[in-house]
Amino acid sequence: MARHNDDYCAPYQFEVAGFQTWKPDVDNTAHKFSLHFTFRENVTTVVTECNLNDTTHPEPGPRPDNERRFVCENPNVHFMWEDAGPGALTVIEQACPKQNGEPSGFEVSGTTRPEVECFATEPSFALGAGTYCLSKTQYLLVNVTG
Repeated sequence: MARHNDDYCAPYQFEVAGFQTWKPDVDNTAHKFSLHFTFRENVTTVVTECNLNDTTHPEPGPRPDNERRFVCENPNVHFMWEDAGPGALTVIEQACPKQNGEPSGFEVSGTTRPEVECFATEPSFALGAGTYCLSKTQYLLVNVTG
């Protein structure tokens, strides 16, 4: 899945598992859009949950092009979601973190457009009326491109 030697510890591929989204109907104002997936990467052995929901806020700080990044449970992993069209998920990992967990100063990232299957949710669903989408495959391999 990834190459590794003493001088190079960045992955060339990530795994996204259990990708799912939920979007409320127009008249459902009780909840906002939500997204969930599990991130796995074998070089740094990071496995972490990533969520976007009512309580999630974009990472603070100036970003190019008003980029909205969200932090996963492991703070070395971030993601961005672009809802236009079929939707695009970009996953970013701090490569080769220092032994104390501090960021290394460089990142690797990759983008995927998950192919999903969607169905309507009723008002009795936990989040209410909306559209729930699941990835058609349990595991998505995301190639590192930057």
